[in-house]
Parts: sequence; structure tokens; C-alpha cells
Amino acid sequence: MPFFKKEGIAICCGAYVLGMISIVTPSSCYAELYFNPALLNIGSHTEKTASQPDLTQFAHGGQLPGVYHVDIYLNNNFIKSDDILFKLVDDKLAPQISLKNYIRMGLLKSAVTDFSSMPDDTVITSLYQFIPDASADFRFYEHKLNISIPQIMLKHKVHGEVDPDTLDDGITAGLMNYTISGAENNSDSEKTSSLFTNFRSGVNWGAWRLRNYSTWSMRKTSRSKDNHFNAINTYLQRNIRSLGSRLTVGDFPTDGDVFESTNIRGTQLMTDEGMIPDVLRSYAPAIRGIANSNAQITVRQSGNVIYQSYVPQGAFEITDLNPSSLSSDLDVTIKESNGYERHFTQAYSSLAVMRRKGQNKYAVTAGRLNLSRKSDKQPVFAQGTFIYGAGHGLTPYTGMIASSEYKSVAAGLGISLGHIGALSTDVTYSESHAAEDKKLTGLSYQFRYAKTLAETNTALSVAAYRYSTKDFRTLTEAYQNDENIQTGKRNELQLMLNQGLGDYGSVYISGSRQSYWQKKDPNLTFNAGYNTSYRHISYGISISKTRSERHKDGSRAALNISVPFDAFTPAYKEYGLRANYSGATDQNDNVTHNIGLSGTALADHNLAFSLNQSYQQQDHVHGGNINTTYTGSHGVVSAGYQYTENNRQLNFGLSGGILVHRNGVVFSQPLGETVALVKAPGASHVKVSNQSGNYTDYRGYAVLTSITPFRKTEVDLNPGSTNSNTELSLTSAFVTPTRGAVVVADYKTKQGEQVLLDLSHDGNPVPFGSTVSLVTSGTDGDNTSIVGDNGQVYMSGMPHDGKLLVSWGHRDGQHCSTNYHIPENKAKPQSHLPTHLTAVCR
Repeated sequence: MPFFKKEGIAICCGAYVLGMISIVTPSSCYAELYFNPALLNIGSHTEKTASQPDLTQFAHGGQLPGVYHVDIYLNNNFIKSDDILFKLVDDKLAPQISLKNYIRMGLLKSAVTDFSSMPDDTVITSLYQFIPDASADFRFYEHKLNISIPQIMLKHKVHGEVDPDTLDDGITAGLMNYTISGAENNSDSEKTSSLFTNFRSGVNWGAWRLRNYSTWSMRKTSRSKDNHFNAINTYLQRNIRSLGSRLTVGDFPTDGDVFESTNIRGTQLMTDEGMIPDVLRSYAPAIRGIANSNAQITVRQSGNVIYQSYVPQGAFEITDLNPSSLSSDLDVTIKESNGYERHFTQAYSSLAVMRRKGQNKYAVTAGRLNLSRKSDKQPVFAQGTFIYGAGHGLTPYTGMIASSEYKSVAAGLGISLGHIGALSTDVTYSESHAAEDKKLTGLSYQFRYAKTLAETNTALSVAAYRYSTKDFRTLTEAYQNDENIQTGKRNELQLMLNQGLGDYGSVYISGSRQSYWQKKDPNLTFNAGYNTSYRHISYGISISKTRSERHKDGSRAALNISVPFDAFTPAYKEYGLRANYSGATDQNDNVTHNIGLSGTALADHNLAFSLNQSYQQQDHVHGGNINTTYTGSHGVVSAGYQYTENNRQLNFGLSGGILVHRNGVVFSQPLGETVALVKAPGASHVKVSNQSGNYTDYRGYAVLTSITPFRKTEVDLNPGSTNSNTELSLTSAFVTPTRGAVVVADYKTKQGEQVLLDLSHDGNPVPFGSTVSLVTSGTDGDNTSIVGDNGQVYMSGMPHDGKLLVSWGHRDGQHCSTNYHIPENKAKPQSHLPTHLTAVCR
């Protein structure tokens, strides 16, 4: 082709110099650099072209005015994607954005004198004319507009705060998650078949979410067959953003912050903490200090930097920390402008119930108790709870339950004790007439404690103690028809301790003890273990012990070893191959050994497999199993086979999601609570980078099956997996869903042929640097390219017939147009090479 000939070297040099004009020339230069357009024709077949191109707009890195779809950033923080009109202002493209939209981005109208009297719908032609330190940098080829505004002129936003205007309730859609599992078991005495299915289905309409959870099971033997259907729950839910809450109607569990969680059928309005930025959701102390100059403030927890900002000279207060753990002191560094550093430690301990100053959580519930057994009473009741961040390390909380035969009131306080830890204590009063003829009244006291010692890497995650008087009843206990429950729980102790040992691994201990008023022996559970690794080889030992009145003492000890094959050769690292061994023994000296191999396969590591062989030493029983799981775009499939000397079992599993929307049906991996529908028309089998094994279907649709509600999420596609006749204008889309939404990550695609056009005008090649735009009905006008050597231009996403507009300046005679046609015999749908055409521009 002509542009590969030697003369092209000169053209490439000219193009390089042309590009460098906008790269190396500072905006503050007083004189413009000049590049002679005639040099672009050196080495061409003819040094005479239609005319010399007007390079003014390219010298400033500009493009043609018009509407472009761009990602908008404010001070390098993504705001949203939108269509923006650009006009030439001082030979540069400037965005035409209304004052109202700047205010929505965070601009303080009062900070700019000229804006104070200006209507909000006024279009700002040039931002820097009103704010000299502001700028709007349009990066054409990245489809990115970065607006820079001095921080002092912006509203203060905590990290992670989302603009309410960007929240998306999603589209109208139907959803269903399904899980199907089955097994066929053959023993020496009997053949058994079983099948279990569960379906989580729903419908989204605006902000409303209707959900249902149902199961069906079947069991068949040589003598009998039975099946059972169970509609577990159905509820309707929606967000109420003005209250920072969500409303639920139907079957659901109550929250367990103050009282125990229980199933009801009714209505609940409660705080949706997902709407609160992460840095404000949990308790953290305010850090106060004094800076002697413009200083950098750095906060570390357990050696990790969790916060960094700059403050002016004088007193400062930091209130938007997001600690990485609930109970580990904070190390604060103040670095002055001269490099001098000061350090101090801010004590910090917290519990899950604790809130920052001014933050609260409430729940108001009314309905009918929905217990599982038909013999249990199911009364109507009302419940309310409230947690409030009072500041100064204090979080009071309270709650109340009322029904015809049961009443309960609770009050408590969470306290940050600084270096000592965090403590919460509460008392609950109950009055019950439900289970017995006489009135029963009782009290229950609860204490919780948590502390992490960073110096010794010790985490006392939970230490809880509850004591209840003989006649205390919870709501569920009061109405359950069970004599064992009427005996009443007396006390309960829980403990969880984790101790890090640095390079030598970690130790954990957990246990609980429960005793009852009319039972002689308590229920006990105890677990302890040690885990470490050496040269990528993992080791672990664990012991457990349980004891209850209904069950005999149970004790068990186990040893686990896992050896990766890449510890010996890196050739196996890609497949994650590991050899595994586990051995266990119990109180009856039953010893079991298991040895196996596990790993993954395929490019996305979405095929997992394992092979195991076991031996039970006491009964001399051999066994084994093989299992495999494939995770694909349309679901998850698993299969397995296991055997012993007297038994053989074949099992299978199938799970996935189905999303029904206005444009069709998409099959996916199992759906989470909140999902994104990827829409890239015509881009089939394109990888969704956020999720393993997830590709678009033949129409260009896929589902990203789990995203965080009320958080900005970037959905990425891998452009390297597109076919030759489809091009993605953008490879990333941002979505900000509400809870339970199905939001659309919409990608613009260019579908059509790749062409290499030789364009001429008045018998000569069109000038180097000319812009060529496709002007055809049904397009959005953004299919534009630039002419290279000898009037040659590459374009993609081209229909078989169309019209092209060519421009090399703004004056008369510096533009022309031409029609083109791609013959069917020249189209190369399976080839990555473009179709070569010639066209005369008039």
C-alpha cells in the first residue's frame, strides 16, 4: 500500500512534528510556533495537493465543534457520562455547560461574584472567564473532559459521597435466580434419587422491587416418592431517598441491632445505611490538631495509610476517617511545609452498634409474627429501634416491642474507652402473658467488649456476656409452643480472639457457653487453630469440642497441608495446581486421611476441578471423589462422582440468572441484589473485565451480576475481544444504582466495514490532516477520521453505502463531499484487513 513506501517516512516525520505542536508548546508562550503545511507533501507521488490544509485547530490540539459523548471529571474525580456541546472559543473546543450543571457537580454559586445574579439555566461559554484558575481540558481521543475548579469554590464532600442526581433506579425488568441440584445414590441395599430447586424471582418497576423466594424438593426411593413445595417469602420494597430509608412490605426478618431478629409478615421503614458514605457508616473519632503551616496530615492504622489530606495553617479537625478495623489505635503524622514531622496517637476502639456524631439508624416495624410451625402463635405486634451518634465517643440506643400478650423495652449505651477498648452495655425488660397463665416479667443484661492491640497484633473481636432472669422471654420464646424454650436462657458467654504471629502465622480461639434455668448442664462449644505458611506451602491444625444436653460430647482434631505445584516450578502457576492433604480424628479414635489434587483450567480460570482419595483407618474403608465446576457467561454447571466400597453417588448442579428486559432475555451467572445490564449492540462475545467467564451474547448483552448499591461502579469491557466489524467507542461505563436496581451500562458501538479510502479533489489527493466525517442517516455523527499520506484515510464502522464530508479549513473551497459504495464481493466480514476504495471528492 502507498503509505508503506519509503516516502512515507517524511510524512511520518511531518505528522510527528504536527503532533508535537500541541504537546510541547506551553499555553503561556507569547508567540505561536508555525509549521509549514507544504512540508506535509514532501515525498508524495505529487507534491501538489488540492490546497494546503488549515492547521489552526490542530495546532492547539483541537477538533471540529459539535456534540460529543464524554466522561466528565471534576478535579480528576469522575462525575458522569453525558453528551456535551463543544464550541470553538479562542481556537479551542470549550464545553457548553449550564450553571445549574456546574452547581450539581459541586460548585458553590456564592463563591463566584458573577454567578450570584445569574439564572441557573445560563450556559457558561468559557468557565475560565469567570474563574481565572479554572480550566476545561477536552481529551478528544479519550472521550474525556476534565474540569478543574479551585477546591475553595466547591462544596465539601466526604469521600465516597454520591451526587443524588446520579442515582439510577434502573429499568423495568424481570429477574430470576435458579439453583438446581440432584443426586443419584446407589448402595448395596437401595437406590435413591433426589432433586432440589430454589427460585429467587422478582420484578423491578421504577423504584419498586417485588421479590419471591420459593423451593421445591423431590426424593424417590424404590419404595416411595415424595415432593414438597415451599413459598418461603414474598415482599415489596423501595428506596425513599429523602428519608435515607427503605420501605418493605411482606415477609422479611426484623433487624437485630437491639432485639433478636425474627421473621414477620408486615411493614417496615428503616434506615438504609447503604445510602451513607462508607466513611460515615461506622464510628470513628474526630482528629484535632494545629498545623504551623500548610501541612500534610497522614493517618495510619496497623501500619496502613487510611487517610491523607492537606490543611492550611491553624487548627484543623478531621471527621471523615474510614478505619480499616474496629479497634486499633490511629497514628497521626503532621508534616509541615518545611519537612518537619510531628506524630501523635489517637486512641480508637469501636463496636458495630456505634455511630459517628450526628449519624443515626432507626427501624419502625408492624405486622404479624411469622413463625415456622403452625402450632406456634402468630400475634400482631409493633417494634421500634433507634441508635444515635451523640459524639464524644457515646452511642445511646433504645427499642420497644408491644403486642397484646407481650411487651419489651430495651436501653443501652456504646462507649469508646480509647486505649482500653470499646464497650456497650444494655438492659432489656420483658413482660409476657403468652406462654403461661400467669404474667412473667424478667430482665436481661448484656455486655460487649472489643479491642485490638496493634503492638502485639492481638484482636479481641467479640467478648459478649448476657445474663437473663428466670422469667425473661424474647418475643419468639414468648409465642413458641415449646416446653424446652419456656425453661428460659440463664446466661451466655461468647469469646473470639485472634493473635497474629508475624512470619510464623496466626492463632485463633473462639468459644461460647449457654446455660438454662431448668437444665443442669450448659451447652459448650470451643474452637482453636493455628495457620501458617512456608515457601507458599500452607499448614493448619485445628481442634473443636462441643457438649449439649441432647448430644454427647464431641471432640475433633484436624491437620491440613496444601502444596502449590509452582513452589517447585513456575510452569504450573497459571493453573493454580495444588496437592492437598487432610487428616482428622475424633473422640472415638476414628482416623480419616484424605489426599487430593485441585486446580483451574481455561484462559479465565473458570473451570475448577478436584480429585480426592480417602481412607477411614478404623473401618478400613476406601473412598474417593471427583468434582468439576464450570462458570460461564450463562450460568454455573457442576458435576461430581463419589464412591466408597458400599456406595456410589453421581451428583450435578446448575445455577444461573435470567434477566428479562424490553429488548429481550439475557442468561447470566447467578444474580446478586443489584446488577448492571451491559448493552453493546452488535459486540458479541466481548469479555466483561469485572467478572470471570462473563462475555456478551450474540446481540451484545451481558449482566454484571453483583454491584454495590449507592456506589459509583465502573463497568469495563475488553476491546481486544471484539470482532473485526464492531468497534467500541468507549470501553468503560459508570453506573450508580439504587438498591435492587437493574441499571444499564450503555456502550456506543460502531458496526460496519473497515475501509481504507484514497480521496482526491480536483485531480489531487485531499490535504494531509483533513477531517473526514460520515454523514448518513441513522448515525450519531461521531464517525470521524483524519487523512494521512496521499489522501488516504482509514475508517471503521462503515455501512455499505454512505456520504462523506471532507474538510481542511473553515473558508470557502476548503471542504467537499463524496458518496461511496462497498461492493458485496469486496466486503471481508471474516478478515481483519480493511476494504480498499477510491473516491473523488467534489
